[in-house]
Amino acid sequence: MATSTTIWLTGLPCSGKTTIADSLCLAWNEEGLKAVTLDGDDLRSKLNEDLGFSPEDREENLRRVAHVAQLFNDKGLDVIASFVSPTEKLRKMLKQHIKNLKVVCVNCSVEECIRRDVKGMYKKALDGEIPNFTGIQAPFEPPEDPWLEVNTEKDDLKTCVGQIIDKLIKG
Repeated sequence: MATSTTIWLTGLPCSGKTTIADSLCLAWNEEGLKAVTLDGDDLRSKLNEDLGFSPEDREENLRRVAHVAQLFNDKGLDVIASFVSPTEKLRKMLKQHIKNLKVVCVNCSVEECIRRDVKGMYKKALDGEIPNFTGIQAPFEPPEDPWLEVNTEKDDLKTCVGQIIDKLIKG
């Protein structure tokens, strides 16, 4: 990869985005490549703690993250970002801000995401404690034309990471 890239993992909460990002970044760095991860939970608790989950706040959250990703890319670092980014409109906005963006759709059923949810967020959403939760009250629109799709319900972590690496190598 000559040009720095941003791999953007999008999918339902608890679909495996962060797990894939961390594993992919580790593999990248073990090969001597320079990569960093940007994670939705991490950035929302710090850089974007002033934002909620309204459509406007979701857009501003991702606009800020896209800016940070492009800054890293401009400095020669690859970025692996893991964000729900639930609508095609939001992902199109990302493409306007990130020059070399590769969107990876992380497929997993809502039922499996609920089963994996160790924080209890889906339960709170189903009980009405968290409004506009993606996958429950708010929709998730799968990407219209993703660079790659992986399925964390069907394939294990090693397979999903391998699919991303294979696609990067083969172009």
